[in-house]
Amino acid sequence: MAFGAGSILAYLSFLMIKRTVNAVSPDPGGTSRKSTTAGITLRYLVIGATVFGIMKFAGISPWPVFAGLMTTVVAVLAEIIYELVTA
Repeated sequence: MAFGAGSILAYLSFLMIKRTVNAVSPDPGGTSRKSTTAGITLRYLVIGATVFGIMKFAGISPWPVFAGLMTTVVAVLAEIIYELVTA
């Protein structure tokens, strides 16, 4: 359950990072810097609150949650290695 929660949070974090990158692009229809900063701050507050809630109230070990959060990092590293090998 904790790994699944961490994976869901990692996926939501990925979506927010993607939106942030699109906002930084030279596209004139992008979002403002204030909303981008607020989104980043909100993302980490939600992740922190979720991890705290799991640790405090559910009694579940935080390590599976952190492992789930690392799925995004592992996916990016796997993609980098794949691109280096196939290039």
